Parts: sequence; structure tokens; C-alpha cells
Amino acid sequence: MDGREPSVSDTHFGNVQDLQPWIVVSDDGPACWRLQDDRIALAMFSSQDKANAYANAAELHDWQALQPEPTDLVRTLMLCVAAAIEIAVLDPDQASARRVFDLPNILRQVRSDLREGKPLTW
Repeated sequence: MDGREPSVSDTHFGNVQDLQPWIVVSDDGPACWRLQDDRIALAMFSSQDKANAYANAAELHDWQALQPEPTDLVRTLMLCVAAAIEIAVLDPDQASARRVFDLPNILRQVRSDLREGKPLTW
């Protein structure tokens, strides 16, 4: 880091309906990002290039950038919430992220949509 505090440029809690995110996975699990208040967030990316750049900058070992299918992404979000990671950020770098997502709210919406017979899509 360059000494600046990481920040989130768009701090509202959004949904991911029009996003098909990429995630970076290493031997340690999915890549995460630390917010200013020390909460840990799942790092998600809008493109493979951004995911690759993040993994290279973080000097991760044995990593790969993946664009999971909706069911696999939901499983990942559920595992994060079970591990007390309740937010995700979009396109983080060492200083900032574009958007914050509230994972429990997203999972509630997914459950509601499935109960209503809506397909699981992103």
C-alpha cells in the first residue's frame, strides 16, 4: 500500500443482478479485501483483467481467476457469510473499491426469488 487508507468510492449496498463477477481463488480460498473499519470483504471483479491485476498486485500464489456459474457463486457467498464475511466489494485495488454488496441481503433475495419460481441468474 502507498500509505493511504483504503476507501470505497460507491458506499451504497447494491445488488448483483446485472453483474457476472469474477473472483480470484488461491490455496487460501477466495481473495478478500480489508475495509477501513477492518471488516473483511470478498473481492469480486467486473472483468478477468481486473481480477488478474489484483492477484498479481497482491502477490498471491497458485491462484486462478474464475467467473462462477450462479449456483457456484451463491455457494461461495454462503460460505463467506458462514465465515463472518458479510460484504463483498467490486474491483478493489490497494486503495479503493467501486461498490459494496451486503451478502446476507443478496442471499435473502436469492431465496425469495427461488421461492417465487424465478430462475437463478445474475
